[in-house]
Amino acid sequence: MVVQYIFVSTVDVYGYPLSQLPMPEDGKRNIPNCPYAANKAKCEEIFQHPGTEVLPLTIVRPAYSMGNRFLLTALSRDGGYTLIPRLRAGKPVFSPGDGTALIHAGNAYNTGRMIAQIAGDTRCIGEDFTLANDTVTSYDDYIKITADHLNAKPQFVHIPTDFVYESNLPGTEDILLNDLTRYNVYFDISKFRRFFPDFK
Repeated sequence: MVVQYIFVSTVDVYGYPLSQLPMPEDGKRNIPNCPYAANKAKCEEIFQHPGTEVLPLTIVRPAYSMGNRFLLTALSRDGGYTLIPRLRAGKPVFSPGDGTALIHAGNAYNTGRMIAQIAGDTRCIGEDFTLANDTVTSYDDYIKITADHLNAKPQFVHIPTDFVYESNLPGTEDILLNDLTRYNVYFDISKFRRFFPDFK
């Protein structure tokens, strides 16, 4: 017997640009921007309507959760493989626009702790939660935080997002520029806080 089924979805199911800021769980969704998000949204729908079965479901939607195996940049989901060597070598780092677009970057370890808090709590059955850091940061500040951990100082090259897309460079259709830095992206985690006010 399944006591609780936790499905790990993604904030990308809300679609970009977000319909409101900060984006709550019950906000109006826009069309997902990528197949990954569209498939997660389909999974949510299947799990929420399992036919005659009753599924003790909790849906969690982590925001961007960075860790030692995962780091985002405006160019890639595998950003650490290029960003970290560039920062260490003191090479220029691309930053879209003026670098002030807001992103909700967090820590994968803390996201895992939030899921662990939900696990086994029967109040959470039938609920959905956005999981994210308490604070929001600009894209440039996010890169600076990463650089600080490497004892490096980023050398930013700011290029307008529209100019990048108008240049029709190969591969631009697959990058995260449109999702991460064209719009401000941050989420409302007050629902999680109401359920777990003592979580640190």
